[in-house]
Amino acid sequence: MRFELVLVDERGTLARRSVEAASKAAARATLRPGEREIACKSAGVAFGRQASIGRGDRLAFCEALEQVLAGGLTLSEALRALSSDEGSGGASVARALLLGLDAGLSPSQAFESSGLGWSPFLIALVRSGERAGQLPASLERFVRFERGLLEMRGRLISASVYPVVLGAVSLGVLGFLLGFVVPKFAAALDDLRTDLPAASRLVFDIGRWTGDHLAVIALGVVLALIAALVAGSSPAIRAAVLAAISRLPVARDVVTLAGRAQAMRVAAALLGGGATMSTALEVARRTSPAPTAARLERAAARVQEGAAPSLAMADAGLAGPVALQLIVAAERTGGLPACFERLATADEARLAKLLDRATTAWGPVLLLGVAAVVGCVVLALYWPMLQVFESIR
Repeated sequence: MRFELVLVDERGTLARRSVEAASKAAARATLRPGEREIACKSAGVAFGRQASIGRGDRLAFCEALEQVLAGGLTLSEALRALSSDEGSGGASVARALLLGLDAGLSPSQAFESSGLGWSPFLIALVRSGERAGQLPASLERFVRFERGLLEMRGRLISASVYPVVLGAVSLGVLGFLLGFVVPKFAAALDDLRTDLPAASRLVFDIGRWTGDHLAVIALGVVLALIAALVAGSSPAIRAAVLAAISRLPVARDVVTLAGRAQAMRVAAALLGGGATMSTALEVARRTSPAPTAARLERAAARVQEGAAPSLAMADAGLAGPVALQLIVAAERTGGLPACFERLATADEARLAKLLDRATTAWGPVLLLGVAAVVGCVVLALYWPMLQVFESIR
C-alpha cells in the first residue's frame, strides 16, 4: 500500500515522500535519522481536515486571521481561537494549520503542509513575514492583493457577459427556427410544389437535416458542454486555451495588461515584505498566466545573471519606456515596491478603459450581426410564402 509522508528533513526543510508499506507504522519506520514526521496518510487521502477550500474561503480566513493577529494574539493563540468558532467556516482550516504548528513547523511550512491549496504567493508572503516578525502585515498584503484580483476578474467577467448571453440567445433562436419552424414550412411548400429561390432551398435543406437529426444534435451539444467543463478543470488545457486566445488582437492586449498588473502587485507585495527580487519574480511567475509567466521567467533569469531589475524587465517585455524610467528611478531611491504598485494601478486603469471601449464597440456590432442572420433566415422562410400568395391573387 502506498503512503505519503510529510516530514522535516535533517536540514529543517519541509519535504514529502511516497513510500510502499504494509501499514502506517511501517511507513513511519522508513524515516531516516534526523528526519521528523509531520503527517502520514494513505495515497489519495488529503492531509488535514479537508482537501481544498475555495478562493473566497481562503480570502475570508486570511482576513479573519489578520484581524485576530492585529489584536495582539500570537499565531498559535489566533488559530486556536478561530478553530473554536465553528460558525465562522474557518475552524477546520485553523485546525489543519495548528496540526503543523504543534508538530514544530514554521508558519509558512504549516500553510504549505496543510494540503489546502494555498497560493505560492501567500506562502512566500508568510515566509517573509515570519522572518521580519510582520506576519499580520504580510496577511494584510495578501488580502489587499486578492481583493484587487477579484475586482479585476469581475471587470473581465462583466465585459464578457453581454456577448456570451447574446451569442447563447442567438444560437437558441436559430436552433428553434432550423429545428422546428423551418421543417414545417419546408413540408408545407413541398406539398404546394412551388419553385423556391436558391437561398430558401438552402435554408430548407439545412432545416430538414436539423429536424431529422435533432436528437443527435442535442446529444452533441450536451457532450460538448460536459467536455468543456472537464477541460476547464485541467490547468494545462486552460493554459493552452488562454495562450490561443492571447493571440487575438483585442484579447492579446487584455491578457497582457491583466497578467502584468497581477505580476506587478505580487512583486510589490513580496518586495515590501523583504523578499529578494529573484524570489519576487519567481513567485510572480508561478502565479501568472502562461504568456506573462514566460516573460517573468526571462526576467528572473536576467536578474540571477546580475542584471538590474529595470534592465531585466525591459528585456523581457514587462516594462515600456515610461515604466522603465520609473523603475530606474525607484532603484536609486529604494522604492521598487511602491513603483510596482503604481505600475500595476496604471495597467489596471488601461485595462478598464480597453474593456469599456471593447464593450461599447462590439455590443452594437454583435447585435447587428445577430439581427442580420436571423433576418435572413426569416426572409428565406417567408419569401416563398409571399410568392404563393402573389400567385393566388
